[in-house]
Amino acid sequence: MNFHGWTDNRLWLYDHVGSSDPRTILAMIRYSVAKFGITHFVVDNMAKVIKGEGGTDVYNSQKDFINSLCSIAHDTGVHIHLALHVKKKDSEADVPGKFDIKGSGAITDLVDNIFIVWRNKPKEAAIREGNADKNAEPDAIIVLEKQRNGEAEGQYNLWFDPSSFQYVENRHDLPRQYEIDTQAAFEEVKF
Repeated sequence: MNFHGWTDNRLWLYDHVGSSDPRTILAMIRYSVAKFGITHFVVDNMAKVIKGEGGTDVYNSQKDFINSLCSIAHDTGVHIHLALHVKKKDSEADVPGKFDIKGSGAITDLVDNIFIVWRNKPKEAAIREGNADKNAEPDAIIVLEKQRNGEAEGQYNLWFDPSSFQYVENRHDLPRQYEIDTQAAFEEVKF
């Protein structure tokens, strides 16, 4: 089976470039859940929904938006994944935490889960310079910083496999092999 066929009735995209309005995003989530039975929704990112450089009005708008997202999630059972940015650290070698998230403190207070994703750019730079000493370090880290309804918080190390563009859990793990119907995929390509 090809990816396009597999995604039929499984993957829906709201393809919008540029900024959006919180009411539009909230309405789109509710509509998608009701009409298509969507179970996971990704909003990338809050800076494209709530505009501004800080201050009371922006922080209150962020709090209201997060409150609305949480209400929809609890009312419908949908999982809403909201991408956020973190404040610039002194060094890219420093792994950020939940207190480094840009915006209102209500963001971390109200959500059920917080995952921090960090890419090991110092390792990438060292390897480009021919220094293999950092090979044992992970290429990325996912840190579960908050889990409201569970006790499993912690760090998960990942290594990147460039041939498959996959992350694996252990340095010497092989990437997952996916079966692809190359004939069907070839037939879909229009020359």
